[in-house]
Amino acid sequence: MNVTESRILNGLNESQKRAVTTVKGPVMIVAGPGTGKTLTIVRRIAYLICQGVQPEHILAVTFTNRAAREMRERTEKLLSEQARNIFIGTVHLLGLTVLRETGLNDFTLFNREEQAGVLKEALTCSLPQARQTVEKISRVKNFVDTPDQELAAAITTYQAAMEERSALDFDD
Repeated sequence: MNVTESRILNGLNESQKRAVTTVKGPVMIVAGPGTGKTLTIVRRIAYLICQGVQPEHILAVTFTNRAAREMRERTEKLLSEQARNIFIGTVHLLGLTVLRETGLNDFTLFNREEQAGVLKEALTCSLPQARQTVEKISRVKNFVDTPDQELAAAITTYQAAMEERSALDFDD
């Protein structure tokens, strides 16, 4: 199913049309909730395809699974089969995809609860304490905090335990 340019632009305001039809350089869409950001992005994707951009060359990254799912559903509704090869996902999924495509496949990605479980076992501490320490480790990995000696030792123990399990966390 090929979507026409008139169908892509139908119902958009002037700012949205400008965002959709700008094909050279980046476009930043800043707007409040419920103002049509997702609609504009989906229509921009369709417009790019209409202009000859291959679907596999389009990347749409969001921060939440919910937003990614909504964008995927709307894109599929508008473009049908053409939507199949478009990457639409979270920033975490993009990172995971890049790692997998570059040959780094022998790891498991741990969520916060799994991280706390590893730390609880490695440090033989309580689960609440492990959860709190995982949060502190995250802040260090993201350059928000600097570890004291005790936390640095916990990080070393944690990283060794994760390596034993061939595991990474989202901060990695």
